[in-house]
Amino acid sequence: MEQDIYLDVYFSFNFLMDFFVLFLTGIIIKNNKKIYRTIVSAIIGATYATIVMITEGMEIYQKSIGEDLTKLLKIVLTYVVIVYVMELIAYGKYNAVTMIRNMIIIYIITFILSGAVNAYYCENRVDGINVTKTILLVFFIEIFLVVLVKRSQKDVSITSLYQVTLLVDGNRINVIGLADTGNSLTEPITGKPVSVIQAEELKKIPDKILLVPYNSVGKERGLMRAFVADNMIVNGRTVEKPIIGIHKGSFGGNNRYQLILHPKILKGE
Repeated sequence: MEQDIYLDVYFSFNFLMDFFVLFLTGIIIKNNKKIYRTIVSAIIGATYATIVMITEGMEIYQKSIGEDLTKLLKIVLTYVVIVYVMELIAYGKYNAVTMIRNMIIIYIITFILSGAVNAYYCENRVDGINVTKTILLVFFIEIFLVVLVKRSQKDVSITSLYQVTLLVDGNRINVIGLADTGNSLTEPITGKPVSVIQAEELKKIPDKILLVPYNSVGKERGLMRAFVADNMIVNGRTVEKPIIGIHKGSFGGNNRYQLILHPKILKGE
């Protein structure tokens, strides 16, 4: 049984799929600031998928380089090169580890979404696939996933917030601290954990400044200014001489927190 495939419908469907996958990935990695980049990336993905569909079955490539090599090149191009290009356009350049992590997230979301669409297709293959219903299905699945991810991120943020009091040169500073399990920043000489505060919370930058090396998203290495506070009270426990890094700008999160706690601080290490 043959089915007619309309290029505009095929392109639109792939664009919608790619856009939702990239948009949801952006929410997970907290990088959805420039939506036009996501749109451009989705257009590139849909264009590539359409070109592959048009050239499917053409023997010119197989005759010139061989069938096995053609399949290998197609796999590499589809699952590595194109995904990398789409990620680069949508979110910008990250370090290698973060880029690979983002690609894995894209694969997982695509797998879930494709599985749902394929299941729907199998249930309705007698009458043929209904494009409108399938697009609506994709839309509602994505809405559900977006709400689920947003809700989980909100719950984690709320349960990980602590009232923190810093004593710096005799001045008491009260802030909300976020317990971040991903914060592995330490002072290289002593090995002590480093928490990070927004610079605007400090009335005055302490005179004695340390430089703490760090790695961040999109930047392989850098030096963060830090200082040793008199003490820090977290969750009713006092930490003597904690090292506090100084962050220029805001952490985001609607300014619900102004300090990022090192996980070892909460463990008493």
